[in-house]
Amino acid sequence: QDPSLGNVTTAPTREAMKFSAETNHLLEKRLRQVLQPLEILLCAVATSFEFWIVYWSRCFSLRYADPPTAWLLVLWCLIACIALTLVAAMKYRSGKKSRAWIAIAFTMWAGLVCGYSLGDRYWYEHTVNYYNVKGMASYINIDPATDKGESYMDAGIMYFKEDSRVRKETAVAFRNGMTYCVAPIMRHVQESKPGGGPVAPPSGTVDFWAVGVDCCGKKGETFTCGEVGTSLARSGLRLMDGTARSM
Repeated sequence: QDPSLGNVTTAPTREAMKFSAETNHLLEKRLRQVLQPLEILLCAVATSFEFWIVYWSRCFSLRYADPPTAWLLVLWCLIACIALTLVAAMKYRSGKKSRAWIAIAFTMWAGLVCGYSLGDRYWYEHTVNYYNVKGMASYINIDPATDKGESYMDAGIMYFKEDSRVRKETAVAFRNGMTYCVAPIMRHVQESKPGGGPVAPPSGTVDFWAVGVDCCGKKGETFTCGEVGTSLARSGLRLMDGTARSM
């Protein structure tokens, strides 16, 4: 270029044009690989819906009232995950756009596994006991002084007569890793005895006990399980934990 001609823009060389074309191609390819907002929204909505369906069917009333239907919902979600996985695999092998299909298949499997495992865990830790107690009988005006426990073997919820209370001062503790606490439920009319200590009720045995774990000190000297400190508390639930009951 002759300096006397001033500033003159030269035409791009073939190498520059080739580099520009390759850059555009890579950018377009990268853009096609990135999930679009609509695809991300679809993954989030579908996975959340599937998680809720599986979680609900594994830990709420449907599992207790209608187990076959609960299993059927989980099976449908499993079939959907398998179908999405097959579609994603076929598109990937054929060289077609498959990133969105792979992403939704992966998130759906994650929703299925998380919903099943968390729902199953919550069922055994909490809700199964609730529905079992709810399905058992309820009794009112139970007199711990005269009534025998064998008459209420099917009880889930028990309401005791007025003046019934947990005798915290005679609580007993048993330690096996955790401290298992028990205290008798009595009425005021049966508690007095010359020299102190409880007397045997007219029924001959003490059949009703308040229980808890790690709530009575090392030797049972401070029984604070449940609502024992409330004077209005006169009802109780059946202990459903078989492991703790054996202690």
